[in-house]
Amino acid sequence: MRNLVLLSERRNAITVPGDSFPSVPEGCDHDASICSMARDPSADDGGADDHHHRHFHPDEGATSTPSSFYLTRRGILIATSSAAPDGVCWTCNLNEVVSVPEDPAAASPPCWFDVTYVDDLDALVCLSRRGAIVTVEKRNGVAELVGEFDNGIKAGCWSPDKEVLALYTHTDSEEGQADVQQRDIEKPPALMTMNAQFEVLAEVVPESNILPSASLVADEASVCMCWRPDGTAVAISAVDVSDNTRRIRTYSREDLSLVSIGRSEDGSGKTVPNLLAPAGIAWSGLGCSQMITAVQRKGKRADTPRLVVFFEPNGLRHKEFKLRPDAGWEETVVGLCWSCQSDLLAVTLHCTKGNDDDEDKAASTVRSKVQLWHRSNYHWYCKYELRYDGAFVTMVNFDEERTHDLAVAMRSELSSEILVGEYGFAWDTSTVSPDGTAASIDGFLLNFTPFRQALVPPPMYFATITMNAPVVGLSAVPLCAENTGGISWVVQLSDGSICLLGNRRQLEDTLAGKANANDGASPSAAPAVLARIELEKARTMRQFLILSAALVDNGEFVVRCIAVESANSRQDTECIVEIDVTING
Repeated sequence: MRNLVLLSERRNAITVPGDSFPSVPEGCDHDASICSMARDPSADDGGADDHHHRHFHPDEGATSTPSSFYLTRRGILIATSSAAPDGVCWTCNLNEVVSVPEDPAAASPPCWFDVTYVDDLDALVCLSRRGAIVTVEKRNGVAELVGEFDNGIKAGCWSPDKEVLALYTHTDSEEGQADVQQRDIEKPPALMTMNAQFEVLAEVVPESNILPSASLVADEASVCMCWRPDGTAVAISAVDVSDNTRRIRTYSREDLSLVSIGRSEDGSGKTVPNLLAPAGIAWSGLGCSQMITAVQRKGKRADTPRLVVFFEPNGLRHKEFKLRPDAGWEETVVGLCWSCQSDLLAVTLHCTKGNDDDEDKAASTVRSKVQLWHRSNYHWYCKYELRYDGAFVTMVNFDEERTHDLAVAMRSELSSEILVGEYGFAWDTSTVSPDGTAASIDGFLLNFTPFRQALVPPPMYFATITMNAPVVGLSAVPLCAENTGGISWVVQLSDGSICLLGNRRQLEDTLAGKANANDGASPSAAPAVLARIELEKARTMRQFLILSAALVDNGEFVVRCIAVESANSRQDTECIVEIDVTING
């Protein structure tokens, strides 16, 4: 069973202009976080195989052609390039080209939510909830207003080929078209598609007057939209006015005719209940059977487990997996995102907890996580977890060309600093120790199968151990390492700690100074946790490997490891670090 390996990591701070943009509306100053990003595939920013120098790393003699673009919710568009001195080529305030409301105090904030690079225009297209569509020249950041919808844009996104823009908005009610539930619906919804020249291709009134009820809170009433990866259909998740129930409907690309409605798989035709809005919806490709992904609450209580559920293209619900929350934390799923080959599903969670312990007042009560899930033999494995204490993840985006490259934008709980983390992952086809024991990562669980004792096909296993936090790295001690004192595995956890696993009896014999401590020991199917080490910079390190171990004069057992330390805004390149871990009785 293969495991996911982090090959490269880089975190960079982005400075969002504040005082230089005095016209930014006050209503959205509180949220300057990044909500969307786009890349220009034609820009050469470090080469196809370079995971470390695509952004923010100056290349001497290179031209500052923007390659990546970041949009904040308050309407600041930031263009970055590896060739720019500070990584930023230009910034643009989109609010300067949109219309000013007659009553700015009563108007809702613009709340920009999407930026997309469109090949046919050779420009960026930005969308706001207030209804503005703005194009921006990628080379100089010159913005131009295309048009505005008086009733705002509830949702919108471009098709995978960037040829069709789907929008969900409202239209003014025609005279005499009053509904019996007029108190809950003031303006009928409209679903439309446009081409790259912003000409309307099709427009329909969604089935059952899909419009969120005014009695629901904003997150519960939000409209979510995504395209099928082949661009043949678009899915809409919204609340029906008739019964305040969220439903997922799919529409064809050509004429927006209704294709399917999300239903239970038991043949009853019932609507799937308790679908949650904050996570949105995402549509997988051929790598995961082209299924629509959503989040469901299991039961009516708010504290019941969350399920990630799947819908077939015909609308029938098909399979699910349960998320595994950390004890003592309240977790909310806020995002779903598929890799371009659909072999990885990124699930973003915001976590909070009450902190009444006086001794633990300094501990963070806010945490964000990005979990990477993978399906194999009809079982879902949590293969990796990126954990950010004291920060909110505001955007997660897989690269459209580099299959396992991931960008994560976050903002600090206590400051206005915005960070963008770039990660490059790869599959390790097998993780097997020299004695023939295979190990598989599944969140908190480490599953082991010794080939000399049993051949168990995954998702089954011969033995398992439960760690204190999700496992993010695993390596076996090589044969060249001598006198390891029974240590057979090095495990890295998402909380930043390192665990040494192996045979406890061998380690005790080694600490006791027995000369033949490593002789005659039979391999164990489920190794024990021998030591847990907290390293200051462990979260910036990866790929730990034991080189040697020795018993020193004072009776302590010293294990020497090496690891790769990631690049950051202050350190341009990655480096190999050496670590000595001391174990005593």
